[in-house]
Amino acid sequence: MTRNYEAENIVLMKAIADKDTEIARLNNSIKGIEEDNERLRKSNKEYREQKNFRWTRANIILTFVAAIVTISVTAIVTLWVANKPPAQPNPETSSQTTTTLATPSTTLRDGQYDEGIKIDGGTYYGPIKNGKRHGNGKFVYEHKDSDCTYEGDWVDDKRTGQGSLREVNKKTGVVYQYTGGWLNNKYHGYGRVEFNPGKNPGDWYEGDWKESKRDGKGTNYYSNSGDKYEGDWKDDKRHGIGIYYNKEYNTYTKGEWAYDKSIRRIS
Repeated sequence: MTRNYEAENIVLMKAIADKDTEIARLNNSIKGIEEDNERLRKSNKEYREQKNFRWTRANIILTFVAAIVTISVTAIVTLWVANKPPAQPNPETSSQTTTTLATPSTTLRDGQYDEGIKIDGGTYYGPIKNGKRHGNGKFVYEHKDSDCTYEGDWVDDKRTGQGSLREVNKKTGVVYQYTGGWLNNKYHGYGRVEFNPGKNPGDWYEGDWKESKRDGKGTNYYSNSGDKYEGDWKDDKRHGIGIYYNKEYNTYTKGEWAYDKSIRRIS
């Protein structure tokens, strides 16, 4: 039998052609996958860029808003502080509470203001010299808890000399009053402070003062017990030699004191 080589060659060539076709198809698939991967990389890059842009824009907006809020709050606080009325004393606190007056916010013309002029949240009646309260004048002002009146001497816009401060608590009606010497808006020299002077007197102190503190010789009456101390004072405390009267036992005790504590009995 004779082999038909020509037929075998045709079959082999066809098989080779089929393989080449399959290889070309695989190459096309690989190329497509690579193109898909490239598109995916570009898409991820664009997404990251857009995300970074959004974050950057958000940070810029937040920074801008924070700056606006800070400026607004600062402006409000500054305005509030500038227009806040000066603190005033409460007549129910200790007898050494005094008012610190602010420097007038506006320049006043010199002269006598008998009709009154608005200043420091109140009304002042009296002389003005070099744009300041100077001489004998009256200052009436209202605090959230009390109605207050100072009448007496002024030097360069400060209470200095002799004067009287009276406060009436709006809720309780308790009256607090100091009459005596002043120096730079503080009790100084000889003076008397008392609660509810008149028909129903409360605690009172009369004697020497230094920078709004009892200091020197003085007498303090305690209305709750009816007791009384008369003697030396220092830095607002009983200090030195003094006599203590006990109303309950009707006894007088002379002794030595150190910063409000009895340390030695003399008689």
